[in-house]
Amino acid sequence: MGTVILIIIGVVIGFAILGFLFSPSGEKEDGAKVGAAAGCSFISGIAPTVLVIVLIVKSCT
Repeated sequence: MGTVILIIIGVVIGFAILGFLFSPSGEKEDGAKVGAAAGCSFISGIAPTVLVIVLIVKSCT
């Protein structure tokens, strides 16, 4: 369970860093916030698919 939480936090931080790096110079903080929001959206978008795959694999073994 700890590994899953670390992966989720890493994805959100990664998106925040990308938002920070690729935003204009006066809007670095806003870019990081938008990047973190995009990371949360990405995680919530793929979570049901990952959950279904994990349940199928567990039921087959």
